[in-house]
Amino acid sequence: MEKGDNFLQGYEPTETEIQSAICKYLEVVPNIFFWRQNTQGTYDPRSGRWRKSKSPGVSDILMVHKGKLYCFEVKKNSKSPVRDSQVTFRQNIERVEGKYYIVWSVEMVQDIIKEITK
Repeated sequence: MEKGDNFLQGYEPTETEIQSAICKYLEVVPNIFFWRQNTQGTYDPRSGRWRKSKSPGVSDILMVHKGKLYCFEVKKNSKSPVRDSQVTFRQNIERVEGKYYIVWSVEMVQDIIKEITK
């Protein structure tokens, strides 16, 4: 083994890194429209405090294909917790026949895209 061959061994990407990788992948998928939804609150420099998000629980990445909404909640791994607001959002999406997925890799999204575009 060469020096440095295993420098990423055991490395687990952050949710932000996974989100970025998924977005890079989706940029080249034809016939879809997607966006990264920022649900973080905003900092108010005048008050010196953070304001809560007006859209808690909304999935990290939303995508439309053939008029159907697909929501991707990105987690660091399969053990990452899901917040109550995310559960409520999922219920609302599924109630109107949208699709909701919890993913933790680009490969998971690739598999979903293959399934819905065949």
